[in-house]
Amino acid sequence: MKLRRKTLLIVGAVLIALNVVLYATSSILLLRNVHKLEESYVLQDIEHVEQAIATEFASLSTIAQDYAEWDDTYDFVEHPSEDYIQSNFVNATFGYLHLNFMVLLDRQRQIIYQKGFDPTTGRLTAVPPEVLRFLTTTNGRATALTTHSTPRDEHEGLVQIGSELMLLVSRPIVTSDAHGPVNGTLAVGRYLDEARLETLEASTQLSLKLVSIDETIPADFTQALALLTKQPNASFIQALQYDETGQLLIPKRADRIFRWPHWSPQADPIEHIAGYTLLRDLENQPAALIRVDSPREIDRQGRASVSYFTLTLAIVGALFSGLMLLIVERLVISPVARLNRDVERVGELADLTMRIEATGQDELAQLANTINAMLAALDRAQVEREDTQQRYQLMADNATDLIARQTINGRFLYASPACQILLGYTVEELVGQEMSELVDAADWPNVKRSLFPLFPDLGGALGATISYQIRHRDGHYVWFETTSRAIRDPNNKRVLEVIAVSRDITERKQAEQELRESEASIRSIYKVTSSRQLTFFGQLDGLLRLGLQRFGMEIAILSRVEEGQFTIVATHSPDNQLKPGDQFDLSSTYCAQTIASEDTLHFEFLAASSQESVPHFGRFPIQAYIGTPVIVA
Repeated sequence: MKLRRKTLLIVGAVLIALNVVLYATSSILLLRNVHKLEESYVLQDIEHVEQAIATEFASLSTIAQDYAEWDDTYDFVEHPSEDYIQSNFVNATFGYLHLNFMVLLDRQRQIIYQKGFDPTTGRLTAVPPEVLRFLTTTNGRATALTTHSTPRDEHEGLVQIGSELMLLVSRPIVTSDAHGPVNGTLAVGRYLDEARLETLEASTQLSLKLVSIDETIPADFTQALALLTKQPNASFIQALQYDETGQLLIPKRADRIFRWPHWSPQADPIEHIAGYTLLRDLENQPAALIRVDSPREIDRQGRASVSYFTLTLAIVGALFSGLMLLIVERLVISPVARLNRDVERVGELADLTMRIEATGQDELAQLANTINAMLAALDRAQVEREDTQQRYQLMADNATDLIARQTINGRFLYASPACQILLGYTVEELVGQEMSELVDAADWPNVKRSLFPLFPDLGGALGATISYQIRHRDGHYVWFETTSRAIRDPNNKRVLEVIAVSRDITERKQAEQELRESEASIRSIYKVTSSRQLTFFGQLDGLLRLGLQRFGMEIAILSRVEEGQFTIVATHSPDNQLKPGDQFDLSSTYCAQTIASEDTLHFEFLAASSQESVPHFGRFPIQAYIGTPVIVA
């Protein structure tokens, strides 16, 4: 091991050990007290929530008292009146007071009036049947709600209504001066739903979550419920962490966060702390859990303090390390730096003919000699590589075939200059294009299976040859024949890219097509002329039909020309309007030019002919024509 490395390792090890010891010590002394402070703040937040819920009950109690201790209500129980209802129980009152229902009962617990309301939508709703059963039946809860020993008596508590919780308050109906006898019961209720919970969050400036114990509760609530049911009037605190979906979950080793705070990883700290309190119903049974969670700002500040302390220590250690390095500068660092500068200069100039100056007999001199030997080897390899590259580039640039490198999906990585001659694309235009965008859609599935060896139906073949149509830059399609070969990784045989050599075979394809068509025509003509079942005129008719089919014409005529007269011998025409024996003036047909030329004449449209007027056969004007003279000896 070199001296410089020994020095760096020794200084670094001492600095790291010092930082670890002081960091662990500061974490134990500081963060443990920080966590105790966190617990006290969470307990205060729980008290604020309990006070907020108590305030909700107090608000309902005040509303119930305002209506129950009133002469008009007292008289309404004895003498129900629609005027009283229209004057006092309007929708606006329920919305302003955030009431979900109000029920009035007489002394016999018979319902005199009931009204349900949804303050969120502003619409009337039915009073929950569970509430009516609580008030009208004779079970224990009904007795507690509708039995009043004094005019000032009051009952309040939580009740479970379906899947929701409700704050319920009942007061005895007495006169305005709060004297009896009690004339009935007035009950009001308010759902402790998400909307109301948001109101509590706004008033307390806390993040709250309410869960009924009658429904499936998260794991963190399960732990809190198990403790709080055993210890009434207690609170439960634990650390939580957000998962990928934004839900608060119990992190790993959360039970150790307060006992061993210094082991909580600094790179992934537990970011939230939560407190839980148990809400009980009218029978003092557990009804719901409410959670207060907040970011661990105190913990973050404590960790920041520890980090600043550690950073300060690291700076001091770095200064000490610098002093140590200065001592060995002349012995090790300066020679190494000089060698490094020489090597960097070779790299900057990219001149492999340069050499490093080697002085002395120490390790640095040996390293310089080794670098010089390496530079000489690299220089020779570069010369050989450039020579090989120039030869291959010369071959590719002057090849008439298109040589290309492609990805396994058909994207061009390289194309030889022949691409501009064969396809009209420059090299820059073709590189980066997908082959699937150029190949004719009908040919692409076959091309994909044959040219790209990663597809399973090839079984990992090294290469293939296939013909297909590819779009020219001008828009027309040309025939290509491509031979491809897969380039594979020598270690895992995975296909890296595809080398493809392509040539234009359009003319060959056209010649093959014309040959096939000619062969088909010859076979058809032979079939007609050699048929023993056809008469001479039947054979003529067959030949005329073949001519119509082969050239795509509508009229076929075999005529006899004598003394300026054009006489039809055999014919095919639409609706058979031309018949054998029909005669025409030879000069009105295009056959006069055919006879004069003594050769086959043809034109695809009239403008290409020398005919001044449109020739006719009967009522058929001629726009396309092919004809040849038949000389009878």
